[in-house]
Amino acid sequence: MNKYIFMILVAVFVMGANSSKPYANNEKNSPIEEVEREDVTGDGRIDTISIKESIVKESNNEVVKEILQLDIAGEKQPVTIPLSAGDPWLLLTDLNNDGVKDVFVTIRSREKEDKVKVYSYTFKNKEKKDLSIPPIVQTTGRLLDDYKAELKVLNHVHLIDLRASKRALEQSKVYRSGQLLKSTDLTISDYVQLKPIITKTGKGIRGVQRVKGPIPNKIVGELISVWYYREGKWMLQDIDYSSNYKKVYHYIDLSG
Repeated sequence: MNKYIFMILVAVFVMGANSSKPYANNEKNSPIEEVEREDVTGDGRIDTISIKESIVKESNNEVVKEILQLDIAGEKQPVTIPLSAGDPWLLLTDLNNDGVKDVFVTIRSREKEDKVKVYSYTFKNKEKKDLSIPPIVQTTGRLLDDYKAELKVLNHVHLIDLRASKRALEQSKVYRSGQLLKSTDLTISDYVQLKPIITKTGKGIRGVQRVKGPIPNKIVGELISVWYYREGKWMLQDIDYSSNYKKVYHYIDLSG
């Protein structure tokens, strides 16, 4: 009798394990990562905005993508965000200062700490429009003699003191007794951070880029920029290097 009971229990366990497998796959394919409920169309009704992971086929290959799923007035409007293996952060805020909340999504790579993708959309009047993100400002930088570096940002030049890294620079054979041995450029990253901000001027975005020199994994400083969405595009209000950041009250049009 005990033998039959044991066999029944084993059968139940096996059936239960097999029946849970499809459920586990479904959970893996479409877990809800982030969800917010607010009016993003301006009609006074609450909308549901969520981010979930989904399997999408591309050229016969399965690719994991983040899907921005919106339920606006009962109508689902999926927006595909083409980035895998990232941790999403969803924020609803009025980026373009039109009185209606916009959708702001940040996805940070799980593998590379400084790799981040940002997406922004407006759904005012139930019409989707990609607000995109601020462009990268053209910036150049190079090393100079006497353990210094020159960073050119628009029409401003920043001189950077590298004497704190003197020993490492000598060991890397970049300098010898303060003399630059070879022409070396600074590396300016893409945005490692983009965050909505609120100032007296209005709501905008603050961007951070990293400035790196010839020493691996050594950050020389940060380039900080402030942007506002005006007349259908992102306009630069201010940009400066590291601790020299100062706020100014004029806009710089980079479109042409």
